[in-house]
Amino acid sequence: MQDGHGFWSDALGQRLLAALSAQDLAARWGMEESDNNGSAPPSVARLRGELLSWARADAEVQRWLMSVWREMHADVVNVVRQADIEDLAAQYDRLLAQFDPEDILLALISDEHDNGWELADWFIGSVRSDAQRRRLQKIMRRWREPDRAAHSRRVRVVIFGGHPRDESKMTRRLFERSAVEVIWKICDKKQRFEVLDDALRHADAVLIVTSQVSHTLMEGVKRCANLYRVPWRCIHKATDNQLKAALRELFPDVAQSLPPK
Repeated sequence: MQDGHGFWSDALGQRLLAALSAQDLAARWGMEESDNNGSAPPSVARLRGELLSWARADAEVQRWLMSVWREMHADVVNVVRQADIEDLAAQYDRLLAQFDPEDILLALISDEHDNGWELADWFIGSVRSDAQRRRLQKIMRRWREPDRAAHSRRVRVVIFGGHPRDESKMTRRLFERSAVEVIWKICDKKQRFEVLDDALRHADAVLIVTSQVSHTLMEGVKRCANLYRVPWRCIHKATDNQLKAALRELFPDVAQSLPPK
């Protein structure tokens, strides 16, 4: 997937996230810190997975992860920023004594003022040692490799509202052979829905059919979704066009598996 810096993959996202400890995430997201043993609480562990999932389709999240990484690796970023590519490559042996080769490449790739991937390719091509050049190329191939798991995974979407006939008709027509797993919660407008926690805990996204749920329930779903950092969208009716438009906005890649008509 292309991002604001040229390319994005899960392997790259995982490498950037690896620089963030549980304490870092807690401080930046206002979450509970890790326990005395240094292990991440479930909320932080879940947030790592959610950030990786969001970054697949959201360039803003990609840029945020890049900028956080640069902030936490100011030493290598400053060294790379102040040198010409040819000089940097000529000094590669000295750089390796100070920095990890992946960090050197990330300092180039994450450059927000230039095409970082082109800079990294230029740098690799200027490295004199064949063995070192092959090592760097192997790292770049891993970060550029298509995310097979991301393309094959199914996203779980909970839909609140609609008619019972919508569940049968829409599931068969739109979702049966798609990468979207839909869980319908058919609700009467006057009904109080008491199991929001269970419904949203493992959801990737939520759709609310506003014509078929009460205002109280709608606000409750939004609050619960925000608590679990689950993205939500409102649609007026559960029609093909409205469902597909909302899913395209939430999951651009996965929505390609939906039938065009």
